[in-house]
Amino acid sequence: MKKIARYVAVSLCLVFFLAGSGMASGIEEADALFDKDTFQEALQVYQSVFQESTDDDIKGRAFFRICESLAHLYRYGEAAQELISTPVPPQMPYRARILILKTEIFRNFLMQYSPYQRKDVIEGEEKDIFRLTPDEIRTEIRESYLELWKLRQELLQMNLREEGYFLDIKDTDFGMYPTLFDYLILNWTDFLLTVEIRRETEKAVPPEAELLLVEEFDHLVDLEDPPALLAAELMGEAGRKDARNRLEATERWKIKRLLLPLKHYGLFDLKRLTEDKTIEDSKDWLEGRNRAKEILWKWMGSFESEEAKAEAGYEIAVILNTENKPVEVVRLCEKIERDFSGTQAGRHAKTLRCRIQMPSLYLRVKTVLPPAREALTITARNLKRVYFRLYRLEPDELKDEYLSSHKDFRGWSSILYSPRESWLKEYLPGRSPDKEWSTKIKDKIDYMGFSGTIESPRLETGIYLVLACGDKSFQMGSSLMATCFLNITDFVLVGTGGFSIKADKAYYDFIDHQGAEIINDNGFRFYALNAKTGKPVERCELDIYTYSSGQSKREFFDLRTDREGLAQLSLAVAISPRANNYYYIDPLAKFRNSFAYWRQHQNLNYYPPSPIVLFLETDRPIYRPGHKVQAKVVAVWRRPRGFKTLSN
Repeated sequence: MKKIARYVAVSLCLVFFLAGSGMASGIEEADALFDKDTFQEALQVYQSVFQESTDDDIKGRAFFRICESLAHLYRYGEAAQELISTPVPPQMPYRARILILKTEIFRNFLMQYSPYQRKDVIEGEEKDIFRLTPDEIRTEIRESYLELWKLRQELLQMNLREEGYFLDIKDTDFGMYPTLFDYLILNWTDFLLTVEIRRETEKAVPPEAELLLVEEFDHLVDLEDPPALLAAELMGEAGRKDARNRLEATERWKIKRLLLPLKHYGLFDLKRLTEDKTIEDSKDWLEGRNRAKEILWKWMGSFESEEAKAEAGYEIAVILNTENKPVEVVRLCEKIERDFSGTQAGRHAKTLRCRIQMPSLYLRVKTVLPPAREALTITARNLKRVYFRLYRLEPDELKDEYLSSHKDFRGWSSILYSPRESWLKEYLPGRSPDKEWSTKIKDKIDYMGFSGTIESPRLETGIYLVLACGDKSFQMGSSLMATCFLNITDFVLVGTGGFSIKADKAYYDFIDHQGAEIINDNGFRFYALNAKTGKPVERCELDIYTYSSGQSKREFFDLRTDREGLAQLSLAVAISPRANNYYYIDPLAKFRNSFAYWRQHQNLNYYPPSPIVLFLETDRPIYRPGHKVQAKVVAVWRRPRGFKTLSN
């Protein structure tokens, strides 16, 4: 019997081992699919493992990944339903992991579906996730955070580096977020400051900023406090909790708490920072920044961790940058890079410094009359001198060059809006500029920007390519350059769109007498006017690019204005009911050596109406379920002077 019993025991152990081994291999197979981003296939395997496994750890991992897979498939509703219908496990660490997952998926669900959710609460029935109101969803999220808060001591012992299976910790700043407790504070405060704060009424009194703009924030966590103050209290708690093992994190949480009033506009009351405590103005903001800078300077010297010291300095630089003090910013960033090399804040400081020190050049032009002395405006930084070149262009040559290299020509405004780099590389080599000069911007580099009108040489009418460069070489690909097309002109081109009475007559002729279905009618009218006097410009030549959707046709038309400065463009138009006529035009006008064009093409839509119109009238404006609906329908025939009732 002992031998038999021993054999039975060994067999049972082997069965359990094989079953456990099978579940382990199942979870590994699902994990491999999950890591390949094949979430649908992974979901099916996870569901099978969760249903069949008796191992708590494997079941916990499988359930977590079921919800994650659904979320990756954008099936937030199903993921949320799984979480709301499955009890949260009582044992740690899965209790904390599932609660964190619940907050994140419910927040995503809220973001996706809150505009479409019902607003009335359903009492006394088992609810699915889609029958909950947004307020009920927020309550679920809030209660999950409160449950996690009860577990804060355990969360402090959970190293975030070891949670890679459950959280995306790639590129995580472990100095700032070393534990799951820090991860909780990060997510919860974000929820409070972005979601919960919107539920505050207009009468709610925001917390006073001076409570936070101090070195030591002694407010303890009160879960009944308003969202903004509660967020500050949670950050304050994170800045005190287990400081020995989380030194860097505690110091950096202090910085985040200090800067809350300055980084979250409107959530805190800054009125009481200066003598006038009735209104919030620039003086209050200046005082708030000064208080923050004073404390950050102290922390930059007194903090123990290098990263926290560097971050304190970097935040000072950010504040100085908002105050438009670039010289001080550069000096401080250089100090941070030198004293705290290798820190994350040091890298941020380098990025900020480089952004301030980097030369920049922007060019704007406006269409003006000759001599065009004030047609160019530049915005530049970190440049002592800017160099200019002008090339006079012939639009027809530009059009031919464009058509030879681009099949899809889309009009004059398209090619004259901004020079394309590929075209510049073909056009510029071997050409000499028609005008060339330089303008002094500043005597020394002070990192302050310059913006102003640049006086150019006297220019005649015509279209010019303008190049502005930070050096003399004008090297494509290496020099700092800005380019524009400039039009110097002495006349303007205006236009109107719409078919004439001829289209209306043809429509009724088609309806009543089966007349022509397509006719030609003037769809656009162009007016050339002298820019100085407003008088008509006769014999102005127009090169008009058109597109017609009805005929899927692109073509050019050549017109010339009459004594009244008018030129009309005749187009084919379908006048049968339900016809769709869509056109766009893009003209270039020329008069002697002067040109006029529009910044963008103009559209014309024409939809012939249906000849029969129905009017529906009900016996009452609103009905309840079960009410009888009575309605009257009147059919009328569209006529040139109104409507005519239809007989049977």
